[in-house]
This record gives sequence, C-alpha cells and structure tokens, in this order.
Amino acid sequence: MEKSKAIEEALSSKTMSDLFLSQGANYYNSKNLAMAAKYFGMSTKINPKDTLASLYSGIVYQAVGNNEDAKVSFNNYIGNGGKDPAVFYSLAQILKVEKKWDEAVTILRKGVAMNPADKDLKNEIINTYIVSNNIDGAIADLNKMVENDPTNVLNLSNLGLLYDSKSQDYNSEIFKIKDAIEKHSPNFNMAVLYFNQAVETKKAVDAMDMKTFQKEGKVIEQKACEQFSIAKPYFDKCQTLKSDDDMVIENLKNLNRILEQCKN
Repeated sequence: MEKSKAIEEALSSKTMSDLFLSQGANYYNSKNLAMAAKYFGMSTKINPKDTLASLYSGIVYQAVGNNEDAKVSFNNYIGNGGKDPAVFYSLAQILKVEKKWDEAVTILRKGVAMNPADKDLKNEIINTYIVSNNIDGAIADLNKMVENDPTNVLNLSNLGLLYDSKSQDYNSEIFKIKDAIEKHSPNFNMAVLYFNQAVETKKAVDAMDMKTFQKEGKVIEQKACEQFSIAKPYFDKCQTLKSDDDMVIENLKNLNRILEQCKN
C-alpha cells in the first residue's frame, strides 16, 4: 500500500513533470512535433500549474493543428498567471478561425490588461473588429488609443479610414433611398432627406470638444453646410408648388437662417 502511494506521488511529482518537459523539448528540437506535443501534454497533466509546460504544449499543439488542446493549454497558462503577449495573440487567432469574435476580443483585452504597453495586442483588437465587420467597435477602440496617444499618426490615419469606410456604407444606403424617393415621391421628401442628413453631420460637430473641433471640426462643418445647400432647391420648389403650406414655409425659414450662419 505504501509502495503504491509512493509510486503515485512520484508520478505526480514536479520531478516527473520536469522529465516529461525535458523529453518534450528534445523531441521539439529534433522537429518531431507530434511526440513533443505528447510529452509536453503529459507534463501539463502532471503539473497543471506549471505555466512553462502549458506554454510549450500550447505552442506545439497549435503547430500540429490540434487547436482544441492548444486552447486548453493556452487558457491554462493564462489562468495560472502567464502574461506572455504571444499566448494571448495565438489564442485569439484560434478563436478567430472559429469565428468566435467576441471571445477573441475578450482574450485580447485580457492580454492588454496584463501588457498595457503592448501595441500589437491593441492593434489586433482593431483587426478583429474589422474582419468581423464590427466597424463601430473598431472606431471605439481606436478613439481610446488616439486619446491616450494623440501624436500617433498611424492610429489617426486608421481612425480616419474607418470613419471613411463607415461613411461610404451610409452613402451607399442613402443613394438607394434617394433613388427610390426620386422615383416615387414629392420634392418635400427629398428636401427633408437632405436636411436631416445635414443635421446628422452637424451633430458630429456639436459633440466635439474644442481640441477635436480645432483639428477636424471645420471640415465636417463645411460638409454639413454643403448638405444644407443641397436641400434648399427642393424646399424652394415645394414653396413654388405649395406657397401656402405652413410646414414648407417654416422649414425654408429655418434652412435660410442656417445657410446665413454658414456664410460667417
């Protein structure tokens, strides 16, 4: 009985775990990844709190295409306090292949929390949002990065590209709506469409703080003025057709007042 207990203790000892780890390293160095994965995996099972064994087993499992065991090993590594940014990155890549976008972002955020200076992990969060077509998420994260490092030209450039991409998406839908309205409706609807589009653009300017406005607000404000100008001919036409329509008269007054402000 005592001998059996002694054997069990020996099999579960750190010494045995280290032996499997060492043999796994030998197989890895000789390019025998299948056997390396087997021995690293055994080391992890014997001593699941050994972050080194979890790290090595995760790397080799991923290399041989065994993503399920790789995920277990990487999660075990992280769960026991491992901080290597490459592990968070690798685990996120596996989750992205499985299209588990939210889980991938969660892991990357955890990696950033443990490695706040690592820019690659922060950029990978943005990339994950983009490939999963979550542009709003990418913009939100990039805005935070710009706030923390306002002189980073790359972040500013990427943020601009994302805003441009989003505006292109909106423009595509807007053109479809405009086309449908022009085919099936009165000038008033077109006027309102352009007017509301300008209002939404102006809201973006109104929401800016002074620093942001000084940097990019004037350009967006000018765009809003251009959109208000496009709406005017439609309102003018409405007034020609319905000179006694109070709604048309009131909207045209508001628009003319706004256009006067645009001149200043």
